[in-house]
Amino acid sequence: MAVSRRGQGSVEFLYAVLFSLLFFGVTIVIYLSSQADAGALYEAASMRRVCLEIASQVSSVASAGDGTRADLDMPEFTGSQQWGAYVSGGNFSISVYSGGASQACKMSTSLVSNGTASSFPLPGNATLENVGGTVYFRGG
Repeated sequence: MAVSRRGQGSVEFLYAVLFSLLFFGVTIVIYLSSQADAGALYEAASMRRVCLEIASQVSSVASAGDGTRADLDMPEFTGSQQWGAYVSGGNFSISVYSGGASQACKMSTSLVSNGTASSFPLPGNATLENVGGTVYFRGG
């Protein structure tokens, strides 16, 4: 008795199509996952850049000596959410935050003030002034 193989080619074709769809599905999942990771890395790098720019301006005014004044130019944050910054004089640090994430960086001085405290939210664009070795954030 002879076995008919008339339907064999179409079953193999269906397996090949199924395997191709599975392969492309896995590839798309991996691609989308890497895109999300790249977006988070970009946000973190942007916050770090902003933090270092602010710390550099504060440190420059602190090291220039008494009577030095400079406008604090708030860097443009290119991330996807609104952001803010917090100065912590006691820790020699500035923290930049956006959404649920934050980045911190060090300043060269702990002598910072907004006139009432050494730890405070950054007031936005301000004038930095070195008075007796303490860097004051004026305006906002």
